[in-house]
Amino acid sequence: MGRVRAAAARLGPPQSPRRLAEQAAAYWSDTAAPRWAADSHWESGLGEKWASVGPAQVAITRTLLAALGRDIPEGRVLEWGCGGGANAVVLAPLCQELIGLDISRDSLEECRRQVLDRTGRTVRTVLTGVDSPEQALGEVDEGTVDLVVSYYVFELLASREAAVRVLRTIRRLLVDDGAAVIQFKYDDGTRSGATRRRDYRRRVAGTTFAIHDFWTLCDQQGLLPHALVLVPRDELDTHYGYVLLTRPPG
Repeated sequence: MGRVRAAAARLGPPQSPRRLAEQAAAYWSDTAAPRWAADSHWESGLGEKWASVGPAQVAITRTLLAALGRDIPEGRVLEWGCGGGANAVVLAPLCQELIGLDISRDSLEECRRQVLDRTGRTVRTVLTGVDSPEQALGEVDEGTVDLVVSYYVFELLASREAAVRVLRTIRRLLVDDGAAVIQFKYDDGTRSGATRRRDYRRRVAGTTFAIHDFWTLCDQQGLLPHALVLVPRDELDTHYGYVLLTRPPG
């Protein structure tokens, strides 16, 4: 116990959500950082893995949607955190309109380029701030999105409070009975799985949730949970959960 306390003392006290958001904004604006391209899921950062990311995520999404007798809708799909386009190149041919949202203008441009080069389709892009997910509502009309997907994003959010704001915004974007598939990193009860509270740069992918907690959190924000898939390990990391949600009518 003494060593744990000593380690915590070296790291410093837990940071406020506002301070963590400031650290996150600084990190994602530094495109020259050693792991930035990999963390942003650019082809230049992931290498050969890049091409397999999108098909895997879309396959899980389709499995979950099938629980409701649905598939990827033909209408409007929004990817929250599109990064370098690994998922967008698979999603774009499946719907009439794909919207890619990200906090990095560079990633939005890379996503647009990848989708155009590989599919001949265009993707509409939306820029938001790290601490202002609600900006999306100024670019996309409320209640007009048929499906929202978000992969490898909630673990990168600066805090639980940030996750709540994103969930609330997603609910407002969805049509009545619209669906969302959200991936999150689950806490397995070990210290390494604990939520980051002290230093964003030290643990970029550090916001985790207990499985039952994330299910309840979504429900509290007005998104009805239906099904859950757990992936203990994939090509990029470990301890992932995917939850299928809908916005109840009314």
